Amino acid sequence: KSDLKNLFAQPPSTPLQSDQIHMHFAHVLQEISRDTPILLIIDNLQWADISSVQLLFYICRRLQNSAITVVGAYRSEDIEKVGDVEPNLLSAVLAELQRLFGEILININKEDDNELIDKYLDKWKNKIDKELRKKLIEN
Repeated sequence: KSDLKNLFAQPPSTPLQSDQIHMHFAHVLQEISRDTPILLIIDNLQWADISSVQLLFYICRRLQNSAITVVGAYRSEDIEKVGDVEPNLLSAVLAELQRLFGEILININKEDDNELIDKYLDKWKNKIDKELRKKLIEN
């Protein structure tokens, strides 16, 4: 906890570079996750800018041994059409994360059964009750 206090004690004398920001953000998440697991949900990734996609990739790679689960949601049909992300950047990041971690994508449609979500969430000890699971699927 003292590391977190020191991190925010004084503003930097020079602007931080993006890799420094990524490192500090990952460090904060890692420190918090030592006390309590984190579920980080990022919605509408199709609208993410380049820096946000780079940060997502960084934290997924660096925090794989921490008590952190990252859930990203996006409309696959909109990946190529909208947003500020360079064409195929998010697709490339997702492909690399899948190469590193195995099957990571779950295609959820309104018609899909909740059983898939339940099985996935039940892989880890958690307190995500049925009501929250229902809300995750509805939204």
